[in-house]
Amino acid sequence: MNSGFYITGLVTLFIAFISGTIAVSIWGGRVQEHKKGVTEFMKEIRDDIKKIFDRLPPNPVGAGSPMKLTELGEEISKEISAKQWAIRTAESLVGKIEGKKEFEVYDFCVKYVNEDFQPTEEQNDMLRESAYEHGIKNEQVLGVLAVELRDALLKLAGES
Repeated sequence: MNSGFYITGLVTLFIAFISGTIAVSIWGGRVQEHKKGVTEFMKEIRDDIKKIFDRLPPNPVGAGSPMKLTELGEEISKEISAKQWAIRTAESLVGKIEGKKEFEVYDFCVKYVNEDFQPTEEQNDMLRESAYEHGIKNEQVLGVLAVELRDALLKLAGES
């Protein structure tokens, strides 16, 4: 009777081992299937986020501190010769920023380009064309001028 008990125990142990192996395999398959589903879901989310960013309007001025030009802003600046304009303009305005903090200089520049700047007809056409070509508003192109003017004024003020 001992050998029958021994064989029955081995068979039971073997069946338990096989059942356990099958159960672990099924569980592993479900985990892999779930992981694949999560991976696909994350890819869909990334694609949706990209679509959202593609719908946002381009911005030539970054939202950092201090304000600076984005790649688009740098491109626009070159197109409209903003640095050269800012250097020429800063020479006549540097006295008006005396004692101002950087953010006040920036505010001054924004106000100047939006209210006091009188572009020539040629400059106006260039500004409007740049806005049109990049699908942005004229005010955003003026924002490029404001950043370049701020940089030129701060440089001049630092040199004097």
